[in-house]
Amino acid sequence: MPTTAPPCHPSPPPHCSRNVVLVDPSNECAGDSSVPHPCIGAARRMMVHDKRAQHDTMVEAVANHNPDVRGCGNQLCTTG
Repeated sequence: MPTTAPPCHPSPPPHCSRNVVLVDPSNECAGDSSVPHPCIGAARRMMVHDKRAQHDTMVEAVANHNPDVRGCGNQLCTTG
C-alpha cells in the first residue's frame, strides 16, 4: 500500500520578506537531516527533540525569532 507524505507548509516566494519559523515536532515537514529539506525555502526550522518540550520550543521560536509567520507540524499561523 503506497503512503503519501503529509502536506507541508508552502514556502514563501523568494521576494517575500516575511520572517517564517517552522517548529517541526516530528521532522515530517523538513526532514530529520541537519540540512532542512528545500521545500521550506528560507524559513527557519526548529526541531523538537522531545515532544514533551514542544511548547518550550514554540515559546523559544516566538521569543527569539519574532516571526511574522509560524508553523508547527501541519498548522500555519500569521501574525501582524
